[in-house]
Amino acid sequence: MEWLAGLSIEWILLFAFILVFARLGLYLSRRFLGTKADAYGGELIESLLCAWVVIFLFVKPFLYEQFSIPSGSMIPTLNIGDRIAVNKYVYRFNPPERGDIIVFKSPPTARQDEADFVKRLVGMPGDTVDIRQGQVYVNSRPLKESYVYEPNATEPEPNYPGSIHFPYRVPKDRYLMLGDNRRDSFDSRVWGLVEPERIKGKAVLKLWPFSNFGILH
Repeated sequence: MEWLAGLSIEWILLFAFILVFARLGLYLSRRFLGTKADAYGGELIESLLCAWVVIFLFVKPFLYEQFSIPSGSMIPTLNIGDRIAVNKYVYRFNPPERGDIIVFKSPPTARQDEADFVKRLVGMPGDTVDIRQGQVYVNSRPLKESYVYEPNATEPEPNYPGSIHFPYRVPKDRYLMLGDNRRDSFDSRVWGLVEPERIKGKAVLKLWPFSNFGILH
């Protein structure tokens, strides 16, 4: 099950080509060799091929995509190796909301190998965010965060040029992202804010491990 959830587009295309040639072989066998190929087998191959086409030419580019968690920055919500489904169209109709778990392209200042990051949206445009002794304050009010791992952990000191210092007012068209594992998360405290154009989608469902399958909050 895990290997199926993690199949890349290259493997899917390879399987699609195999299905196409298998279907073609059944057709040629029936046409030129006069054999009675199993019609059910041909229909099954056609159905599988259509399913791959729909998933990877329509669903994956425009609707949903799976994402593998590369680090422990979102513990306990997400663990290393977990696979999630990302809704890629929801923000075309509604703006992101505080508390959303968001997958986005890594900021240039992050200096990380991962092409994409996953963090939780904490600071909205115009918010004033402060962090004192592990507690997040938004517009001077403490933010209730039941999802945070070790809520009283001290936030890491920013060590990259361009990192922000609290209290901080989030500018227009920017988002402040934090990991749920505040003690071990390189996030907006270190590499700054996220522009809307970098956002890829909202994490909505945990796919793997199957024992933890469910909606993400």
